[in-house]
Amino acid sequence: GKVPVTSAHIEEYIQRLDEMVNKGFARQLYNDANHPVQFSGNLIIVREVVKEYARMVLNYDRQYAPFEITELENKQDFKENFSINASSGPHDIMLHGIIDRIDYKDGLYRIVDYKTGKDE
Repeated sequence: GKVPVTSAHIEEYIQRLDEMVNKGFARQLYNDANHPVQFSGNLIIVREVVKEYARMVLNYDRQYAPFEITELENKQDFKENFSINASSGPHDIMLHGIIDRIDYKDGLYRIVDYKTGKDE
């Protein structure tokens, strides 16, 4: 089975955030997570923005923990038809897009959009 993501796991990621972000930049810039990166100028600003954004997502997830990640960065386009009851009567709508992550907890699924860090 899947191992739940716990607040302890998330706390460990927060503690290692500098290291993980630096490795991510090295992987993107040099295709090698262990390659040293000289952070200067705009790259320092971008790194700080990435770290702050990651910290926000991790803090949000820590409040929701424990949970299981059932889908992660599936690049396939998601399409689903739904029927809704609006004040004007029933309507069929189609939702579509690429889902960043789907979590599962207590019988419910949570769809996470990394652009906003919110569950939808």
